[in-house]
Amino acid sequence: MFPGIIGFIATSFLAAMTKDATQLIVIRVLQAVSAGAIMVIIPAIIRDVFPKEQAAKVLSSILLIMTMGSLIAPLLGGQMLKYLDWRSLFIFLAVIGILSLLLALTRIKETLTDENRLVIPLTQLATNYLTVIRNREAMGSILSYAFFFGGMFAFVTASPFVYMELFNVSPEKYGFLYGANILAMAIANIINIRLIGNFPLFSVFRSGSVLGAVAAFAGLFNVWFDLGGLAGIMIPTVVYIGCMGLVGPNSNALALAHFPKSAGTANALAGTLRFTFGGIAAGLVGLLHDGTAMPMAIVMALCGCLSMLSLLLFKSTKTTSALHV
Repeated sequence: MFPGIIGFIATSFLAAMTKDATQLIVIRVLQAVSAGAIMVIIPAIIRDVFPKEQAAKVLSSILLIMTMGSLIAPLLGGQMLKYLDWRSLFIFLAVIGILSLLLALTRIKETLTDENRLVIPLTQLATNYLTVIRNREAMGSILSYAFFFGGMFAFVTASPFVYMELFNVSPEKYGFLYGANILAMAIANIINIRLIGNFPLFSVFRSGSVLGAVAAFAGLFNVWFDLGGLAGIMIPTVVYIGCMGLVGPNSNALALAHFPKSAGTANALAGTLRFTFGGIAAGLVGLLHDGTAMPMAIVMALCGCLSMLSLLLFKSTKTTSALHV
């Protein structure tokens, strides 16, 4: 974790000092690698510290913060650029990195017990990843969340155009409409924490995935037949993004429960697939751009459908239904 945080701080400062776009791109790639190291470690630490009965609740809070960051960042960055130049964004990230380093040094101790520590040669890494990939139920959890995450990225990419260009929403009002998604996800996380302990973990996870898919198809239906105007797009989208609070934490808890000694490997694969599908979904929205809301609606519906279909990888719900917390 510490090399990741230090690398993130260093690359943030370097990004603020770049002279051209090529330098910035190279530094940003290195910055992403550093940040990725941190993101892999956090759920693994939770897996070390908490039993699976509590991990879903803790992950629900952690993933709420992580996902909200993806939603809030564009708004915060846009507001900063009104008053400061683009270099201030990276200085801000460096300061956040320094605060994170101080918290890690003072509040986090090594969590991996001696009996679970593995010295893994580089040649063994591929085998470890294959072990994760061959686990059907773990991959069902990972893929379901990854596809769902892609739908969120489709919204993040297309919503400024859809809201502000197509429906003439002012930037100020757009912030409120965008914030409704964050509020919905926060509420869903609170509901998720309440449901865990009263219902099987897999049942809550599956319900979130199915509800999100239905909402996405409702949005596509409204766009296709031009129903409801802005509300016809916004309401299904808010429901879809809100369901992240039911899908994300439960997906991670179910997947990592299969790998007590290699939670980092499983989470690394999960994180890679999430952001890979997020990037693909964002690119697909741009590729299909036709001056309407249809590309966003199609990609979100596709991601919701694939998320739901990924649950078919579960052999049965007997094991997963036993995971009460």
